[in-house]
Amino acid sequence: MVQILPFAGWRFDLSQVGALSEVIAPANSLIDETIQRTLYRQHPCNAVRMVLNREEPGDTSAADRCTRADDFWRLWKREGILLREHDAAFYIIETTFKSSGDERTRWSVIARLQLPDSNVPDSVVPTVVSADPERVADQSALRKVCRASLVPVVALLADTTGADSDLRSLSDHLELVVRQVPPVECHGDDGVRQRVWPVTNPTLCSELQRRFANFSLCIIAGYEEYLAAKADPDRARTSDPNDASRSVLACLIPADDLGLEFLPHLLSRNLPSQMSTEQLRELLGSEFNCQFIGAEPTASEDAAELARINSEQPCLAMGTSDGIWIIVSDAEPVVASPGELLIDRINRKINIATSKNELLISHRLTASAGVLAKTSLALFQANSGSLQLIEPARTSDELLKLSDAGVCLPEFGARLHPGVPTGLAFLSTENPGPPVPRRK
Repeated sequence: MVQILPFAGWRFDLSQVGALSEVIAPANSLIDETIQRTLYRQHPCNAVRMVLNREEPGDTSAADRCTRADDFWRLWKREGILLREHDAAFYIIETTFKSSGDERTRWSVIARLQLPDSNVPDSVVPTVVSADPERVADQSALRKVCRASLVPVVALLADTTGADSDLRSLSDHLELVVRQVPPVECHGDDGVRQRVWPVTNPTLCSELQRRFANFSLCIIAGYEEYLAAKADPDRARTSDPNDASRSVLACLIPADDLGLEFLPHLLSRNLPSQMSTEQLRELLGSEFNCQFIGAEPTASEDAAELARINSEQPCLAMGTSDGIWIIVSDAEPVVASPGELLIDRINRKINIATSKNELLISHRLTASAGVLAKTSLALFQANSGSLQLIEPARTSDELLKLSDAGVCLPEFGARLHPGVPTGLAFLSTENPGPPVPRRK
């Protein structure tokens, strides 16, 4: 089990910056040059200037970007744009968003995650295949220069041992703690609403901390930030669990939360140019059920949506370069190796039939299934004779089972929707001095 602690975070003073939605930023993995440029223009104090500072003319190395990020971090604290919480707090978040026309609510908590000793096996497990070494290096440099954990690691909280005896779900518990307390609200242009409550009551914090001790963690985003924190040489200075350098900022979500939703991702592989969709259906028909969807421009979107809402069994949306889309699912009975996914079995079947060993290549998608038609068309045009497979959103239960079986996914295979923004709270890894009172 891991230790999850409250902390005196740094937060934007809304009397200085205005709307919170103007200064938060998406997770670093979602920020490309266009989004970075938009965030820079959006507000002079947007968090992107700290967490993903852009290259400027005259830069000689990536260290220049970290130095500028630290300049903003220090300047904003000095000028009161960022104010430190007077007491240690858990930051409880309610995220409300639309999904398939319905409103959904997800509960989470931002906390300080204590890092294990270097000689102790790590009980925190990731769902992603591997970390990007370049991003790990960037986060390590940023943490070292700013002496802060700025981008939250995102993880599922699950009771895998049965140690949690509380009859309430953890999400209900979080909601109960903040009931009748006014929140800080953040309304995004995409219709997502974040409500944040800093819970500083020592009794409530102790109650939550004791309950968190019964849960295990499975990282679904920000694995690079976690590895950067573990590699921090300052962590080895002391065995004191209260030393801030032994911590990383984390946003933790109950694994059984009803508002959890993950996005699909698009996979592609090469096919023999003569293989049509009909031939593919004949090939797969002996082991899989294949349902024809269509060839119109919106067929990929329709197939992805049908695959997503099929709750009876795992299925995939599949399209080929002749523009036809089908839904593929397991036929009964299923004979599969432990931990082997439907998508792996389909790919293995095609490899055997074509005497090739083609790999599935993952392509990132944006937040809406509505872009699938354009994305798949562009991939078809770039990769003649390719096969496209849209893997539907996974449930948290599936992710935990895959993690327990030692199966990891491409990063996008477990992307949380909507993502956790950066800027709701920051963690200084310096040992704090006397707290700075908030201005009235």
